[in-house]
Amino acid sequence: PHTWAFPTKSAIGYNFVLDVATSCVSNGKVKQLKREGKKLPEGACLDKDGQPTTDPAEFHAHNPFGGHKGYGLALTTELFSAFGGGSLPSFRCNHMRKSTAVEGEKSSPNFFFQCIHPDAIGPAEFACSRSRDENIAAVVADVLGPGNDAARIPGRG
Repeated sequence: PHTWAFPTKSAIGYNFVLDVATSCVSNGKVKQLKREGKKLPEGACLDKDGQPTTDPAEFHAHNPFGGHKGYGLALTTELFSAFGGGSLPSFRCNHMRKSTAVEGEKSSPNFFFQCIHPDAIGPAEFACSRSRDENIAAVVADVLGPGNDAARIPGRG
């Protein structure tokens, strides 16, 4: 998954927080649809033979969202985690592959976290004497422009 958070409260009244899977559907959604006896979205998941399935009981793997671009983002996430080395990333860890668990291997997956202080990426002075908050407010004002005030923005109530 990818999680992004930005300290935007002083600019727009709330902090921006986005947490998304890089797959078409999350594991939680697969489990929910299985409990409810409903089908998976077409093209979202694969069975054990790598064939598309809409049956949550046959679920074995996810397809990434966004085709090759989503795949690239998912692979980048896995590689960041692989650099950590504390254990195997995501579904490769012992927790996820109980039947083929490796003796002595950690059971939890390795994750990658990065925090960047906003001052580390912003200039000392913004163009046209604007502030960071004014730049943030301009982006959100465009998204919520005329006729689009119901747009969803992560973190916004």
